[in-house]
Parts: sequence; C-alpha cells; structure tokens
Amino acid sequence: MKYFIGISSSLVLLFILSGRDVDETIIWVKTILVKSIDSVKKDTKNLVVSEKAKIKSSCIKMNKIYNICLTNFKNDNIFYPDTKEGLRALLINPDDEIYPVYSKSGYITKRMKLEKIMIDGWGNKFSYCLENEEAIIISAGKDAKFNTLDDIVRHKDCL
Repeated sequence: MKYFIGISSSLVLLFILSGRDVDETIIWVKTILVKSIDSVKKDTKNLVVSEKAKIKSSCIKMNKIYNICLTNFKNDNIFYPDTKEGLRALLINPDDEIYPVYSKSGYITKRMKLEKIMIDGWGNKFSYCLENEEAIIISAGKDAKFNTLDDIVRHKDCL
C-alpha cells in the first residue's frame, strides 16, 4: 500500500505542476489506485485457485497411479513394488525372477505417459514407499521438498 501512496502523491504533484485541475487530478489518481488494488486482489485470488488446481491435479494423478497402475501390478505380481523399486517398477520390470508375470508393456499406458502421470501439479516427480504392505504415493507440494507441511499424501489427502 505504501507503494501505491508514493505513486499517487507523485502523480498528483506532477499533474498539479503541469497545470491540471487539482480535483480532477485527485479523482483520476483514485481511479488508477482502485483499479491497481483490484488487479492485485484478482491476481492473489487467481494464485489461490491455481494452487488448488495443482493439488487437485496431483490427487487425480496419484489416484490413477494407485487405482489403475499399482492395482494391476499387484494383481499380476501378488504384491506391490517395494520402496527401492519405486514407481519406476510400473515402467520396467525391476527383476524378472521376482516378477515373472510382469506385463510386457509395463503398467503405465502411452496415454498416461503423455499425460505425464508421474509428475505432480508443480512439475515434480512423485515419491513412493511401501509401508506395512500399503503403497503410499506422495507429492512434495508447492515447495518441492518432501517431509514438509505442504506434502500431499494420496491415502490421506486425496480420497
């Protein structure tokens, strides 16, 4: 707000010095300020909407990975990939001996690859771990760092 006040004071002085009517100048400056403030409010609202859209997109992708890819992997191979194998195990067979009935084309379709299914709403790869035989998919969220408050955990935040 101090920024706007400084600009408006400068504009008023400039217009007065140029011979314009003071009242007309003040009305004009107020109009400019209101439009500027409304623009800032709109931009802030759009940022909030944009963040919600990124969270929703991340949840949709994590649910797709879980409900389609990991479920099919488990149906074929009896269990989920372990933490070390990670989500990469959905693309290529990590071990032919452990997974002898692994799908020849993997568990991520070409369309899913085009949709960048393995990338969250902020452009970062998902993390995966297997805990107590439960597949857990995590987005690092806005800050792109795992183990922070903005992380999105599929089985907690996306159901």
